[in-house]
Amino acid sequence: MMTRSSAENTLQKIPDYHSVQSLPEVWAIAAQWFATVTAVIDPHRRPAVELTYPQVYQQIQQFAAGLQALGVTGAQPPVALIADNSHRWLIADQGIMTAGAADAVRSPQADLEELLFILEDSGSTTLVAEDQATLQKLQPQLAELPIQLIVLLSDEPGAEDSPAKVVNFFAGDGGWRPGDRLWEFSATPLEQNGLATLIYTSGTSGKPRGVMLSHGNLLHQVTTLDDVIQPKPGDRVLSILPIWHVYERAAEYFLLSRGCTQIYTNLRQVKHDLQTFKPHYMVSVPRLWEFIYEGVQKQFQEQPPSSSD
Repeated sequence: MMTRSSAENTLQKIPDYHSVQSLPEVWAIAAQWFATVTAVIDPHRRPAVELTYPQVYQQIQQFAAGLQALGVTGAQPPVALIADNSHRWLIADQGIMTAGAADAVRSPQADLEELLFILEDSGSTTLVAEDQATLQKLQPQLAELPIQLIVLLSDEPGAEDSPAKVVNFFAGDGGWRPGDRLWEFSATPLEQNGLATLIYTSGTSGKPRGVMLSHGNLLHQVTTLDDVIQPKPGDRVLSILPIWHVYERAAEYFLLSRGCTQIYTNLRQVKHDLQTFKPHYMVSVPRLWEFIYEGVQKQFQEQPPSSSD
């Protein structure tokens, strides 16, 4: 029997995610529906990165397979994911969930005291870190925490004095490469009411508090935000907000579930990227638009006065 929502999706030629039980299930559907669409573009990485939906799905599964082979399961505490917004963050985040685990997320730019509190409070035994600089920031305090495995999202070598095993996902030495069939992935059944992520508050009123979000919480945005906007496959999205904030995160999940192409930018490049990529969508906050406006006004003020005839 076709429900009203599935009938509407069929008419609009978009996938129906209403029967999905967990967020990782979205990627298999998206890879099939948007097989030829570019999912992510990271133009400022060297070299620049472009991945289709099937390629993103493959890397998510490979990340999950590697974690499982290294002993990470859903029975363990959340995996700490300390990294900023990028295509690698997306692969790590969804790879963690695909492996059956939840993640506890924060930016490496946060104060050391706050990062250490999150690692301790979450009880994490696995840490996924953006790069060597992030790992060095946390040293030597890591020795006082139960971290047993560290996964770097860069291709740098791990610190020799690390108290835990260090591997690289995006390198072959001591780690594994996207696309390598080093391990077989084992699908882990997940439920909508199961824990997906811990998002920590800013801590302005005291110690940060980990807000528990389920797969159902995140899937609600995927299945309902099209009541507000109806993006088309291939529509360009410029991504700049911190991914460890739920606003950007929920919007990314939804827009990618609809086959959009996500382009990663930053404050230094955002004005250039707005002109270059001409995005259809951009998730933002008022302060960002003020920053762009101030930059435009500064350019006007610095131009020489026009001569009159």
